[in-house]
Amino acid sequence: MTSRELPRHYHVWDAWDYRMVVAGCLEGLSDEQVARKVGRTVAAIRDRAEYFIDPDPGSTRSAWSRLREELALDPDYDWEPVVRRHHDAEQLPYWDEAADELLERTWAHAAPVVPAGRWPWNRAKQEPPRHLAQLEEALGIHEFEIFKRLRYKALTTDICEVVERLGAAENGVVAARARILADRHAVTLYMLVVTDESGGVLHTSLHPDLPAAVAAKDSAAAGFAKHPLAVWTISGRSVGDGILGDKPLTGSFEIAATPIVDLDALDFGA
Repeated sequence: MTSRELPRHYHVWDAWDYRMVVAGCLEGLSDEQVARKVGRTVAAIRDRAEYFIDPDPGSTRSAWSRLREELALDPDYDWEPVVRRHHDAEQLPYWDEAADELLERTWAHAAPVVPAGRWPWNRAKQEPPRHLAQLEEALGIHEFEIFKRLRYKALTTDICEVVERLGAAENGVVAARARILADRHAVTLYMLVVTDESGGVLHTSLHPDLPAAVAAKDSAAAGFAKHPLAVWTISGRSVGDGILGDKPLTGSFEIAATPIVDLDALDFGA
């Protein structure tokens, strides 16, 4: 099985991964079978064994063999506090089911104050939410790692939306990045491009926002009746920043729009 066929390859390690490793060892599975159960490579699970076992300066055996032996001698071995200590030592967040549930519940209940992608400059008129600070305190996880988890869980990709719904420390990295992105949104124009079946450009136009670009695309559709294979693309562009904002959209005039894959939005973990 190649790494491309492993569903957890390159994903961040969370409590589920650790529990599957332990479960596989307790079931007496081979290293290859444990790796398949977790959805990672054999090398990945062997390397991660160091998180399950405290260092033993007098031992020359690998952490993986020591973990195997520990679980064979004591199936109730309390490995999770050890994993948490390693995460704390390396300043890595430890996401378990309870943490994810709190995150998702908080996100669902935090109604946005303003439309997504718009910075609430009139904060003086209302007290900003403190949900992100409360999550930091409850989980012991930095606010930026919380944003990364929201993105990883596909709850949002927009850091401005996080600040609008959850709030953020005024001088923190999340608020700073949101201000930068809000500035970019403010000067973003949306480009509509229509090409024929051979790639020749049939139409280009600039629009102040995405709805205007979509409206222009819809109104122009009749003009391309002679080109049934014409393809349209809408992308947000900002001077000096290339494409940003909403994911670029593309489609034919007969088929619904589909988003272009945004590689920058993918979240790769260890």
